[in-house]
Amino acid sequence: MSNGKTWEIEQKSIGDIDRQGQDDPRISAIIPAYNAVEHLPRAIASTLAQVFAPAEIIVVDDGSTDGTFDVAASLGPPVRVVRQENAGAAAARNRGVSESLGDFVAFLDADDEWKPRHLANAVRAFEKHPDLQWYCDAFEVVALDGKTSVRGLHGPGDGGDGTFLQDSLLAQARSAFLSTNGVIVRRAALDEVGVFDTSLPTGEDRDLWFRLGLQYRTIGYCAEPGSIYHSRAGSLTSRLNLIRADRFVEVSLRQFALADQMGPREASRAATLLGRWAEEMMWVLYRSDRKADATYVRRRLAQVMRPRWRFIGWLYHITPRALWCLAGRLKRMLP
Repeated sequence: MSNGKTWEIEQKSIGDIDRQGQDDPRISAIIPAYNAVEHLPRAIASTLAQVFAPAEIIVVDDGSTDGTFDVAASLGPPVRVVRQENAGAAAARNRGVSESLGDFVAFLDADDEWKPRHLANAVRAFEKHPDLQWYCDAFEVVALDGKTSVRGLHGPGDGGDGTFLQDSLLAQARSAFLSTNGVIVRRAALDEVGVFDTSLPTGEDRDLWFRLGLQYRTIGYCAEPGSIYHSRAGSLTSRLNLIRADRFVEVSLRQFALADQMGPREASRAATLLGRWAEEMMWVLYRSDRKADATYVRRRLAQVMRPRWRFIGWLYHITPRALWCLAGRLKRMLP
């Protein structure tokens, strides 16, 4: 994900940056929290331990009943606590954005944490490329068994120091997804494209990253992991239960229509990413024994899916469950 030169640059101290008389950017850290009293102190500690300190830390207590509010409120500045009735993570993040005073907003889930250089590496990218509107970095995943892995984006860079990727949509298409914990956005960019869609039961973060990537082609990037995602027991099952194939198709078609309005070039960029997401969704639904839903996704979103994946979907559709291993083998063989 990064060559030696890039890594060396990213490892420099924030004090090594030539600031050229610029004022320090103000970053607002936003932490939505719902019944997170067990993990919230770790998340807040990781924001306070940043090499480049955030201007404020906004904890949005989303109707917790376990003492989350009291724990956050006891810390004092720069931690500020906002309380609201339970409305979900998307609404809580939006509330944090509306309350923020910084030029940039950075997101962190209450049960995850930032690594110390997360904000420092973001500042470096924004100062090196003043036109950048958003940024992300690689992240560590801690599995339930304690094993760790690193995930990040892949795509054409700037050919030099690796501080941005040229096409944020294509980079997302080549990778799994962006971690919300690793994204930092100019507040002005959110004013332009909007915030998280609270009507979506799942995938509201990917929807926002799509809109940002459609409007702003380049994305700041650092291959040094900037956050740690802690896997939670039952979280995958919960997400699968929230998936509605009809809603997924509706959102995908809406996203493609938005890109199509911007012209053929943007439609092509969008189709690449939306096709990958459709293929991924089809696969998850088939593997979850939701054959009718998977077939619905395949048929409605065929225009953005690659032919080979439409074939794999068709193969899954016509074969009994005992023969699905054949389609699975094809999936592993094809890029």
